[in-house]
Amino acid sequence: ALLTHTASKHGGVDKFGRTTDPRFDLIAMPWTAKFSAAALDPALQRIQVSCAMEAFARSIAALKRYAAPLHSERGMAFMLDLSNQHGETGARYIYETVAPVADEAALLLALENESVRRVEHQFGAGSNEAVATRVRRSAFRTSKLLGDGAFT
Repeated sequence: ALLTHTASKHGGVDKFGRTTDPRFDLIAMPWTAKFSAAALDPALQRIQVSCAMEAFARSIAALKRYAAPLHSERGMAFMLDLSNQHGETGARYIYETVAPVADEAALLLALENESVRRVEHQFGAGSNEAVATRVRRSAFRTSKLLGDGAFT
C-alpha cells in the first residue's frame, strides 16, 4: 500500500505537500522514526548509494543531451538538484522555458528564477518552500565548493 501511495500522482501528496492518505503521512511519526532507523542499516546505505550513483549517471547523460551549454561541475550539480526537486521532466521543462541564455552564470540565474517562480505558484510567494528553494538554488549557483571548469 505504501508503494502504491508513493507511486500515485505527485507522490501521494496534494498541491500543498500534504498526504492524500492519512495512513502515509511520511513526514510525521511513526514514519520519521522508521526512516531514521532504516537509514542506520549499512546494507540499506549501500543500496541507496548504488541506486543514487546509477540515477545520477542517467541524469547527467540526459542533461548532456538537452542542456549542452551547462558544462561545469556547478552547472551539473545545479541541474541535478533541480531534477531532484522538480523531477527529470520538470527540470527539462524549466530549462527549455529559459534557454537559450548567453553564458552559464546567466543561465543558472534564469533557471533559479524559473524554479522559484514555479514553487511560488504552487505554495505561495514567501512560503517556506519558495524561500528554501531560492536559498538552495543560490547556494549551488554561488558556492566556492563547486568548480566552473569543464565537468568530466
